[in-house]
Amino acid sequence: MTNEPEPHWKTVEYVVALLEKTLTPEATVEHDVKLPELVTGTLRQCDVVIRTGAPPRSTLTIVEVQDRARKVELNDFEGWCRKREKIGAQHLICVSSCGFPESVTSDALAYGDSVRLMTLCQADEFPPFLACRSFIFDVQYRYAREVRIVWSDHPDVYEASISAVTWRTEGSKDPVSLDSLITAARKARSIDDLDEVSHGSGVLVRTYRVPFQPPNARVWSDSPKGRLYVAEAIVHETIKAAKERNELKVLAYEQKSFDGIVGWLVAAQSDFDGRPVSVQMACIPNPDGTTRISVGEFQIPGVRLEKCEFQADIGGLEMNVATE
Repeated sequence: MTNEPEPHWKTVEYVVALLEKTLTPEATVEHDVKLPELVTGTLRQCDVVIRTGAPPRSTLTIVEVQDRARKVELNDFEGWCRKREKIGAQHLICVSSCGFPESVTSDALAYGDSVRLMTLCQADEFPPFLACRSFIFDVQYRYAREVRIVWSDHPDVYEASISAVTWRTEGSKDPVSLDSLITAARKARSIDDLDEVSHGSGVLVRTYRVPFQPPNARVWSDSPKGRLYVAEAIVHETIKAAKERNELKVLAYEQKSFDGIVGWLVAAQSDFDGRPVSVQMACIPNPDGTTRISVGEFQIPGVRLEKCEFQADIGGLEMNVATE
């Protein structure tokens, strides 16, 4: 297996958390957590924390990730072991993209099952069950949303800010944003479609009405003239669509002194409107020869995902996942 200087994923800790969650589905896996030391109460940062079982028989595992272009040094390893002891964790998993020197390997043996050494690196070859070599992204996302407010008892039409948290609803003590109210109405199908116009090149402008009268929750804004109730919101949304095929990359997750690969991270990356997007699949081989697959979070930074479908041919079986 070739050692790459560093996996090409922005957050190595997230990849490890996804793999560990797939390895132990019943566990609770958290990323970037601070845990207190048992004696001093000093908070210590942990890359990944895994909790299994219920108190008083719960088990705590911390995962420390070394993703720099060098092997884990003995001082790093000893520091992680001291941290495990101070916070009372039963297990420690050490992850490196460049492997471990003999000094760390021999020291880890003295801890038995309490310490595991893992390597996350570029795989020499694709997993045997994976027939495909590319991923198809079929994405629709909201590029812009504009809202006009019609008041119940006021003649003016108001161009509203959708992000300002200044709106109030019945049954809620805290103010909310108009954006969250409109999104909730869409999910509840409490809208009236008015128009939909295609502008070519994957751009669609959609217009719909959101009534804010019973049975929907009443919405109002407080003003110097008193409380103003909203009759309805007229929403104009610009939706962009894109479809791309991208090559798959594979990382192998290996355990020192364990025969064979523990799991694979299969990922595809793309770019929409200058925004990086990616999807990751953790693939874990089962003892019976089947493979367990978990799909990681998919998002486009800075925009709200309307719909996403991606598909891949895995061992002759087509998999489709859609997200609203």
